[in-house]
Amino acid sequence: MRSRLMPWLAGLIVVVAALASRPPETRADEPLVLSPDVMADFAQYKSRRTPMYFAVSTDGLFSWYSYCIDYNCQAAQSDRREAVEGCKKEGGTDCVIFAVGADVQVEYRVGDPATMAPAKTEPCMIDTFVPAAGAIVAALRPGPCSDFRRFGFYGDFKAFATSDPAKFRIARGWSFRYGSPEEAIKGAMDQCAESQKSLSVSDPCQLFAIGDIVVRGMTEAEQRAAAEIYKKNKDATNADLPPGN
Repeated sequence: MRSRLMPWLAGLIVVVAALASRPPETRADEPLVLSPDVMADFAQYKSRRTPMYFAVSTDGLFSWYSYCIDYNCQAAQSDRREAVEGCKKEGGTDCVIFAVGADVQVEYRVGDPATMAPAKTEPCMIDTFVPAAGAIVAALRPGPCSDFRRFGFYGDFKAFATSDPAKFRIARGWSFRYGSPEEAIKGAMDQCAESQKSLSVSDPCQLFAIGDIVVRGMTEAEQRAAAEIYKKNKDATNADLPPGN
């Protein structure tokens, strides 16, 4: 019988940030260039009880995998699709199967992170935010962007937390339909901490949004003030904050 863990345990997204503006083009007959972090993730994948599929992005900076927690498992197309789609969702670029079980399927070499650049992706665009908050949201990678967009439809009181959104390995957690903003904040931070542990993210989780108010980068006092405004008006946005926030 085949079984899987929760989505945030089913795979691990890894990437190294690079300064170059555009990834080098790779010919079909050239080996795939992978970052050292992707290879470290591959080693972790192989240590799982029954590794199924390991997918990597074509820029060599992202990975995602599926595995089975039982010994008697048969690889299925759904497992393959899970690895590829998870990789593509998080990285925002095309992904290919690198390994089936422990068997590597493609030619590859390990690259120097300083010379590797991620594929360009569209900024995270959500129309409900004022320009200053919108710029913070725009920095989210495709995976967190999708989660944050879905978060916007949840009921109040709610909160969203992430690790550093400028990084490519991003832990996140969210909560909704809590009795107060404070309870929602605790729920989001607790879930983010679980995601941080499962993804081996070293950056600490921080509050990203309270309701529709983006609070990333605010002081604790400013976040408390935003929570009070949200408590009185569940439809509050950054436009409802005092000048300077």
